[in-house]
Amino acid sequence: MQAHQTVAKPRGPLTLLHNAASTEWRRPARSRLAAPRQLSETQFAAIRAAMQLFVDDDVDRGVTPDQRLFCDACERVRPAAGCIQYDRYLLCNSCGIEYEVAHARGLSVSPGQYVRDKRFGETREYTLDEGSDRVS
Repeated sequence: MQAHQTVAKPRGPLTLLHNAASTEWRRPARSRLAAPRQLSETQFAAIRAAMQLFVDDDVDRGVTPDQRLFCDACERVRPAAGCIQYDRYLLCNSCGIEYEVAHARGLSVSPGQYVRDKRFGETREYTLDEGSDRVS
């Protein structure tokens, strides 16, 4: 006779996954096609301020305005101050902001997928309006 095992269901939107070896709870992956959540102006400003800290830190450490690095996402030579390494990809500060906004909006995208989308022109879900922090 098998012993009865009680499994407490974790709180939140979870899905029970069964396989031959175990039963486990996981959060379902948010589809890139799911409607992304809207962020407030305050949330956009907080992301932009956090990303500005990377620029300020680099300048404080001696990175000069004439130093440049190649951004893997936009494929342009950009100011080195504020560039961020995501996995094996180097993103300029502007692309880093787009990537962080995508995550804050709930889009499940890896750094590699973001870079691929930028290279192939599939950027509608990432693009920020010029002069504002609103997603177009």
